[in-house]
Amino acid sequence: MRLLLRFMLAGPLIASCTFDWADGYETPVTPCTMVPDTTFQIGYGADSLTLAVGAVTGLAVEWGVASCEGYQSLALTGVVMTGPDSAVAMLMAGPEWLRPLLGVAPGRTRVGAQFGAYRDSLLVTVPDTVPMDPVAFVAAGESVSCAVDVGGVARCWGGSAHLFLGAAGPCSLGLCTPMPVARITGARSVYVGRDHACTLDAFGRAQCWGSNEWGKLGSSSGGGVPIAVTGDVLFSTLSLGASHSCGLDTEGAAYYWGVNELGRLGAGPMTQPASAPWLVTGGHTFASLASGSERTCAVTDLQTVRCWGTLGPVGLSIAGATTCTLALGKAGTYTATCATAPVSIPLADALGADTLFASVGGSCALTTFGSVYCYDSAPPGRLRRQALFGPFVSVVGGERHHCALDATRAAWCRGDNSDGQLGDGSTLRRTIPSAVAGGHAFTQLAAGRTHTCGLTTASDVWCWGSNSEGQLGVSMVDTRSSVPRRVRSQR
Repeated sequence: MRLLLRFMLAGPLIASCTFDWADGYETPVTPCTMVPDTTFQIGYGADSLTLAVGAVTGLAVEWGVASCEGYQSLALTGVVMTGPDSAVAMLMAGPEWLRPLLGVAPGRTRVGAQFGAYRDSLLVTVPDTVPMDPVAFVAAGESVSCAVDVGGVARCWGGSAHLFLGAAGPCSLGLCTPMPVARITGARSVYVGRDHACTLDAFGRAQCWGSNEWGKLGSSSGGGVPIAVTGDVLFSTLSLGASHSCGLDTEGAAYYWGVNELGRLGAGPMTQPASAPWLVTGGHTFASLASGSERTCAVTDLQTVRCWGTLGPVGLSIAGATTCTLALGKAGTYTATCATAPVSIPLADALGADTLFASVGGSCALTTFGSVYCYDSAPPGRLRRQALFGPFVSVVGGERHHCALDATRAAWCRGDNSDGQLGDGSTLRRTIPSAVAGGHAFTQLAAGRTHTCGLTTASDVWCWGSNSEGQLGVSMVDTRSSVPRRVRSQR
């Protein structure tokens, strides 16, 4: 549970706020004034306490947190938080209006708050944790991780898991442990984007939930709880980007739904977003695909790599690509090389027979010999062979890092390591792959924006990298981990 002063209006607002939007932020021009009997709440639901603070005037409104309408979260000075039992929980230092309570050991402890003459306290429980049930599939998104256990239950954890992933409740005492996703049964696999997620069942039926901006859930409605993707397409795999979703059906045809700027839909000249799966043009059969924020790449049945969407700056020498322009309003326009249908990506340095591809992950592709090629969007735009170890059997990619599994099931990572997402015990950037610490044998890897998770041969999940929003499934006392940490569930 994260302690947050959250104001509930018990009476009418007698003075409203006006805001100056000139700089794009909410800047209070007239202070908020609250009537007597206003209360504020610490915590969530049953694990919360409420203090009556009487008449409060001149409260500062923080951008992105509050408005002067209805339910409010306001910055309040002068609140004194009294500490819990240090053997059970830790009341972290911070602004007076926000003091996270982080669980460090199971048990019960009392937390108090005082504002002037008003005071109250709350008895809270730090839950015990146990290893997750055996896991069959793991996925990582921007700041959320998810897994499907062998019983078909999907669980998610991390920053917004309780807001958009259909899960039942927030992180408890700073322990962002896996929470079951509502209405999901019989799941086979799970996929996570920036703020939406999807599962597939054993028949290939897709359900998605979260933000439905641009129709990326595959439906004209939906949001907080899983809904079926429109149509009768049965999928073998999915891949989610920031504002779109992609999937391969059981015959290898590619479908896309969501935003369609700069050719991302792969549907030719069509520019409107799609709220239902749209068949990617070209008549290709694919074996593997991976979506990023700007483009989607896939391996065809001919073992070549094709991509569509934004390929890079203007001037790339890729057959079938064109120049696209996107209007950005007052910011002007953005112009790039794009492909509105899948185009073949040339190789910069092909080496004999090692040019047939088996799969893609992030912006990289794996050959049938286990070599890794990564897309270089600098002119002329080519797939370049990487000086890596190997051979590898799979590759995944985050925002600025990649990880791969070798034939012994050891994990190797390279790239940005500022949050420890390479898992080698350091935060040093690596241009040559570094072995992930711990000696774990993995069957699957999943790369988020700045964190990585792996599923071991023992069917448990370990995560490493940024834990800024609880995406490692461990206590938020640790904001990052440069070595793998085992994900645990509440007892």
